[in-house]
Amino acid sequence: MTRPPDWHIDRRITGALALVFLLQFGATVYWGASMAAQVGTNETNISTNTRHVEGLNAGQREIAETLSMISAQMSFLLSQYSQLARRLDASAEGYGGGR
Repeated sequence: MTRPPDWHIDRRITGALALVFLLQFGATVYWGASMAAQVGTNETNISTNTRHVEGLNAGQREIAETLSMISAQMSFLLSQYSQLARRLDASAEGYGGGR
């Protein structure tokens, strides 16, 4: 029976080729590290923006509540104005001002 050959690096592989593999590995590690840093930066930015949006939403709720109160007050004032106008018209007719 023939025995399979042991694994070994062929002597024809030059030092330049080994250097290229090492440089490519180093570049891959550098790229991965820079991507991890960018992801970390993006997570921080997203967190900050989320807090800003939540603050804006709270401000919008306050504005909506204020507008609702103003709308109710305007409705009340309009009804009071209508009642006053009817009273003035009725009193003007009572004094003969309806010519």
